[in-house]
Parts: sequence; C-alpha cells; structure tokens
Amino acid sequence: MPAFQKAFGTCVSKPNAAGVMVQTCFLTTLHQSLVSVTFIFVALGSVIGGVISNYIGRRRTIQVGCVLVAIAARGMLGTTGNYTAYIVCKCIGSVGLGHFTAAAPIYGLSYMVPFVATCLSTSAPEMHSIRLRTYGQACAMMFSEIFSFAAAFHTPYILSPQYGNMGLSVGYFYFGKFILIIGSIQFLLSQILW
Repeated sequence: MPAFQKAFGTCVSKPNAAGVMVQTCFLTTLHQSLVSVTFIFVALGSVIGGVISNYIGRRRTIQVGCVLVAIAARGMLGTTGNYTAYIVCKCIGSVGLGHFTAAAPIYGLSYMVPFVATCLSTSAPEMHSIRLRTYGQACAMMFSEIFSFAAAFHTPYILSPQYGNMGLSVGYFYFGKFILIIGSIQFLLSQILW
C-alpha cells in the first residue's frame, strides 16, 4: 500500500543537491483540512449512539459502532487514489467511533461499585440516572468533537505560507483562544469552584 501523501497527494520530481531526481509528494491545504470533517461525524455518532443506547442497549450500541468501524476500515483499504471514497469511508467509521464513545464509558460504569463509578464518571457524576449519564456523555463528546473539528480544519490554513503563514507564532494564537475559553467558562459556569 502506498504512503498516504503518495496515494492521495500531488507528486513532483525535483533534483536534489547531488543531482539525483527525487519524488516529493504533498497534500494540498484543502485535503489536509478535509480530514478533520470526521470530527463532525464522531459528534453525530455520539449523539445518535446516546439516543439509541436507551432502546437497543449499550452493549448492542457498542457492537453497532464496532461493525461500522470494521466496514469503514475495509472500505478504506480499497480506496487507493480516490480521496473522496477514502473520506466517505472515514466518516462512516467516525459515526461508529461516536457510538462507541457515547455508550462504552457508561456501560463500564454501570457494572462498578457505585462510589467508584461516581468518581470515574467524566460526564456528570451527580446524575443518578444511567440514561441521563448517557445523554450527558453524548453531549460532552459532541461538543468536544465540534471544537476539535474547528481546530483541525483551520490549522493547516493558518500554518500554510500561502494563507496564514503563522509558522511558530501559532502557539500564541492558541494561547489566546485558551484564555478566551477559560474566561468564558468562568463567566458562564460560575458555580464551578476553582
């Protein structure tokens, strides 16, 4: 199987310092950003997985997610040279991953000692209903994936010399975003004690 950049990118042959022709392959900025679309599908899969886990059970939701990931992996293996088919298969697998991330933590917590389960629950330990914990986990995963998509989509553009050309200064940009997020959390969720 060829390398990712060689299979889906643009290849150019140039002579190196010794005069030997070397083939260099690269992805366009758009191709790099489109890979982040899968975060949206993980968010969609976590919301769908949180809802259907109440109807078919958490174990079957995890099984459905694993089947979707397996189908997508099989499809991705056969998409050499077709970037659109690769992204479609990757999005299908991301929906399955969303199913898994919505149901798996709560499924594991429901079989633990209640004190340990409450301490380990990341979504909402004060919710006593397993159903509400599942919804809380699904919503937390959805928002996490939406913000991950935003960061992953615009990062190739702000690093590219053709568009943003921020280079090493991108750390200052993300530090500014971090301060804004922490400040908004402090004002919007004032009941949290630091």
